[in-house]
Amino acid sequence: CNPDIVVMDITMPDMNGIDATKMLSQRHPNIKIIALSMHLDRGMISQVLEAGARGYILKDCSIDEFVRGIKAVSQDLVYLTPKAAKIVLEDYLLLKRGGVLAAENKLSPREMEVLRLLVKGEHTKSIASKLSISKSTVDTHRKNIMEKLNCANIADLTRYAIREGLVGLDDDD
Repeated sequence: CNPDIVVMDITMPDMNGIDATKMLSQRHPNIKIIALSMHLDRGMISQVLEAGARGYILKDCSIDEFVRGIKAVSQDLVYLTPKAAKIVLEDYLLLKRGGVLAAENKLSPREMEVLRLLVKGEHTKSIASKLSISKSTVDTHRKNIMEKLNCANIADLTRYAIREGLVGLDDDD
C-alpha cells in the first residue's frame, strides 16, 4: 500500500531529500511529495521542485500552515510556504525578463529601435525616414539583428521578439 502524500525531509543522513524525492516520484508518480526543510535556499527549492515535489514547507512553520500545505497538495495543488513562493516568483520573473535582457545585451540601442519598427510591420523606407538613416543602413541593421538572434526571416524575428517580450502585440510607441 502506497501513501498518498509523503513529507520529505531534505536533509537526511544517508540520502539527501532531493535525490529521494526524484527517485520516489519516478517510481511512484501518484505519490505527492511535500519537501520539508529548515533552509530557505533558492537552489534547494528549485531542485526539489524539479525533482517532483508538489510542496515546500519550512520546519518552523505553524501547525496551521503545515495542514494547509497537506490539504492543498492532497487536492492536486502546489503549496509553497509564502517565503518560498516569493523566491519562486522572483526566479520566474527574472527568467521571463531574461529573454529581454539577453536580446537587449546582444543588440545595440539602434538595432533595438529597428527591431521594434520591423516587428510593427514598418518597411525599410519608413524605418529609414523615422530614424533619419539610409535604407542601406536599415538593411544592414536587419541583417545583423537576424544573425544575432538567429532568425531566418522577418516572421521568425517577429515571433522571437514577441515570445521574448521585446515587443508587445499592442505596442504603439
